[in-house]
Amino acid sequence: MKRLQLVRYGGLTPVKQKHYTTDYEEMTFHGAPERYGIYAFMFGHIDWFLLGGDTGKMKPKTKDYEHEFKNKRDRLAVPYKKFSVEGEIWTHIKPANKFMYMVTDERGEWYKMDADDFVVMYKKEYARMTAEANEMETHGFFCDGESPRLNELDKTIKSPYRYICKDHLEIFVPKGTTIKPF
Repeated sequence: MKRLQLVRYGGLTPVKQKHYTTDYEEMTFHGAPERYGIYAFMFGHIDWFLLGGDTGKMKPKTKDYEHEFKNKRDRLAVPYKKFSVEGEIWTHIKPANKFMYMVTDERGEWYKMDADDFVVMYKKEYARMTAEANEMETHGFFCDGESPRLNELDKTIKSPYRYICKDHLEIFVPKGTTIKPF
């Protein structure tokens, strides 16, 4: 990844955030770090849970919901927009100590940094998380004896987010950051 690639379901114009607070110590995980901006997902790391709320982005569930759609993408009522950014962004990923110099501000569980710095930091973070996930699986973390054992093809994890929620990969793009197509 040479540039940060983001996707968003909805407009790309910064909007006033309802869950913004100036009390940064009390800011929740899903509270906005700035008054104006937009939330986005990293391309390839869409968190379906965050899309599942009553946002108008998902088709409504019916009684036959399980048989109505082949996969989660079929439930989407709107297409996503792909874009890149130039400037600062907010992330939930806490950089390792050696990358903390890249952080220009902290609010609650949000870390502000330049998008180009984020790409450098995220490559290292992704490699570290993949190694940790492989280590856990190798030592039987995901096989407790009662659940079915994973087959040999599943022993190599290509994505550390395979077994966990991806909501910490959410990116907040503040007002003033330049949005570019990719």
